[in-house]
Amino acid sequence: MSLRIDWPSPVSAAVFRRAGNLWFIFNKPQKVDICKLKDQGTEAVKSIVQEQSDQATILRLDTKAGFNPTIRRNGFAWIFDFKAQPLRPQVAVNFKPQLSSPRGPLLLAP
Repeated sequence: MSLRIDWPSPVSAAVFRRAGNLWFIFNKPQKVDICKLKDQGTEAVKSIVQEQSDQATILRLDTKAGFNPTIRRNGFAWIFDFKAQPLRPQVAVNFKPQLSSPRGPLLLAP
């Protein structure tokens, strides 16, 4: 089962679990047809809510237990392929401590 979110231009995305929900956050605002997404996601998704934001697109999903997406792109579209699997990062984030800076110690994620 897949959810597809189309965009008119490139956007960045973050996908993570927090407080029992699956969150999709995109760096540009856009109204998403969540009814269409719910119809696409009946096998794995119980509910989808678009949270209000003027600076980003934020979707909160309640999924059936154990269902998580594998994430891919097709042009400007983001596609989330759901199946029974753990949620795993596709790219590791390497943190770099910067102990002295004008603002004090920092932890950078380049």
